[in-house]
Amino acid sequence: MRILAIYRDLDDGGDVKWEQIDVSRELGYWALSRLLARADIEEVRIVGDSEASIAVARTLIVAGKFRRPFTVRRRELRTRGDEAYPRVHPYIFVNPVPDPAAFD
Repeated sequence: MRILAIYRDLDDGGDVKWEQIDVSRELGYWALSRLLARADIEEVRIVGDSEASIAVARTLIVAGKFRRPFTVRRRELRTRGDEAYPRVHPYIFVNPVPDPAAFD
Protein backbone atom coordinates (compact mmCIF):
# COMPACT_ATOMS: atom_id res chain seq x y z
CA MET A 1 0.00 0.00 0.00
CA ARG A 2 1.72 3.09 -1.24
CA ILE A 3 0.82 6.70 -1.71
CA LEU A 4 2.52 9.33 -3.77
CA ALA A 5 2.50 12.74 -2.10
CA ILE A 6 3.07 15.51 -4.64
CA TYR A 7 3.56 18.87 -2.96
CA ARG A 8 4.74 22.45 -3.23
CA ASP A 9 6.35 24.24 -0.35
CA LEU A 10 6.58 27.95 0.26
CA ASP A 11 10.33 28.09 0.83
CA ASP A 12 11.42 26.67 -2.53
CA GLY A 13 9.64 29.17 -4.75
CA GLY A 14 6.82 26.77 -5.54
CA ASP A 15 8.86 23.92 -7.02
CA VAL A 16 6.92 20.67 -7.15
CA LYS A 17 8.36 17.83 -5.10
CA TRP A 18 7.16 14.31 -4.47
CA GLU A 19 7.57 11.59 -1.91
CA GLN A 20 6.51 7.96 -2.07
CA ILE A 21 5.28 6.64 1.28
CA ASP A 22 4.51 3.04 2.23
CA VAL A 23 1.36 3.29 4.35
CA SER A 24 1.16 -0.43 5.08
CA ARG A 25 3.25 0.20 8.20
CA GLU A 26 2.99 2.56 11.14
CA LEU A 27 6.14 4.42 10.05
CA GLY A 28 4.32 5.36 6.85
CA TYR A 29 1.42 6.79 8.87
CA TRP A 30 3.87 8.99 10.76
CA ALA A 31 5.67 10.07 7.60
CA LEU A 32 2.42 11.13 5.93
CA SER A 33 1.17 12.90 9.07
CA ARG A 34 4.43 14.83 9.42
CA LEU A 35 4.33 15.86 5.77
CA LEU A 36 0.74 17.12 6.02
CA ALA A 37 1.48 19.03 9.24
CA ARG A 38 4.52 20.88 7.88
CA ALA A 39 4.00 24.63 8.05
CA ASP A 40 5.97 25.25 4.86
CA ILE A 41 3.72 23.11 2.62
CA GLU A 42 1.44 25.18 0.41
CA GLU A 43 -0.51 22.34 -1.20
CA VAL A 44 -0.40 18.54 -1.40
CA ARG A 45 -1.92 16.05 -3.83
CA ILE A 46 -2.22 12.42 -2.74
CA VAL A 47 -2.33 9.56 -5.25
CA GLY A 48 -2.75 5.98 -4.03
CA ASP A 49 -1.91 2.65 -5.61
CA SER A 50 -5.04 1.00 -4.17
CA GLU A 51 -8.38 1.75 -2.51
CA ALA A 52 -6.84 0.74 0.82
CA SER A 53 -3.97 3.23 0.55
CA ILE A 54 -6.40 6.02 -0.36
CA ALA A 55 -8.56 5.07 2.64
CA VAL A 56 -5.52 5.30 4.95
CA ALA A 57 -4.67 8.75 3.57
CA ARG A 58 -8.27 9.97 3.99
CA THR A 59 -8.40 8.66 7.56
CA LEU A 60 -5.18 10.45 8.52
CA ILE A 61 -6.30 13.67 6.84
CA VAL A 62 -9.69 13.73 8.55
CA ALA A 63 -8.36 12.61 11.94
CA GLY A 64 -5.47 15.10 11.81
CA LYS A 65 -7.79 18.08 11.24
CA PHE A 66 -5.00 19.82 9.34
CA ARG A 67 -5.48 23.55 8.77
CA ARG A 68 -3.54 26.48 7.35
CA PRO A 69 -3.55 30.06 8.66
CA PHE A 70 -3.46 31.29 5.06
CA THR A 71 -5.34 30.64 1.85
CA VAL A 72 -3.54 28.73 -0.87
CA ARG A 73 -2.66 31.29 -3.52
CA ARG A 74 -2.38 28.84 -6.39
CA ARG A 75 -3.97 25.46 -6.80
CA GLU A 76 -1.67 23.99 -9.40
CA LEU A 77 -1.76 20.41 -8.14
CA ARG A 78 -5.52 19.99 -7.91
CA THR A 79 -7.04 17.93 -10.71
CA ARG A 80 -10.67 17.69 -11.74
CA GLY A 81 -12.40 15.11 -9.56
CA ASP A 82 -10.00 15.39 -6.62
CA GLU A 83 -11.38 15.50 -3.10
CA ALA A 84 -10.36 18.66 -1.21
CA TYR A 85 -9.48 18.94 2.50
CA PRO A 86 -10.17 20.78 4.77
CA ARG A 87 -13.53 22.06 3.71
CA VAL A 88 -12.59 25.70 4.28
CA HIS A 89 -9.41 26.85 2.51
CA PRO A 90 -8.43 23.42 1.18
CA TYR A 91 -4.80 22.62 0.50
CA ILE A 92 -4.83 18.81 0.55
CA PHE A 93 -6.19 17.11 -2.56
CA VAL A 94 -6.82 13.38 -2.88
CA ASN A 95 -7.26 11.51 -6.14
CA PRO A 96 -10.18 9.17 -5.26
CA VAL A 97 -9.29 6.73 -8.04
CA PRO A 98 -6.32 4.38 -7.46
CA ASP A 99 -3.51 4.83 -9.96
CA PRO A 100 -1.07 1.91 -9.74
CA ALA A 101 0.69 3.12 -12.91
CA ALA A 102 2.00 6.18 -11.01
CA PHE A 103 4.28 3.84 -9.07
CA ASP A 104 5.96 1.99 -11.97
